[in-house]
Amino acid sequence: SIVSFENRGECELDVETVSLDNYLPVVNNYAEGIMKVDTEGAELLVLRGSLGLLKSKKLRYIFCEHNYDGLQAQGLSMLDVVNFIIQFGYTPNVLAPYSLIPTPLDISRPIDKDVSDILFVLNN
Repeated sequence: SIVSFENRGECELDVETVSLDNYLPVVNNYAEGIMKVDTEGAELLVLRGSLGLLKSKKLRYIFCEHNYDGLQAQGLSMLDVVNFIIQFGYTPNVLAPYSLIPTPLDISRPIDKDVSDILFVLNN
């Protein structure tokens, strides 16, 4: 991966990774509850590595930070992330800054750059 350091240019850094589906059985045999994804534009990579967990329906909530620039740098948008997650039975909601009250996200139009937090709730 490429890591950018302020005023230092860019350098390459090798990082060992493991998918959540491969990691979670090692630490607990299962996971329940909530998952927070804040990966500066690598959300789809994390979610694709969590297919088993998403299919298991053990996660009631997925809290996803929206990094517009990070996604755009990969040719993606938050709508790509939303469309990936909703196929597993989740409903996307916007969390306004300083508010804990979710508002349904209208996925028929592009997601505004100012939307920073999306809460996905598993449908019953």
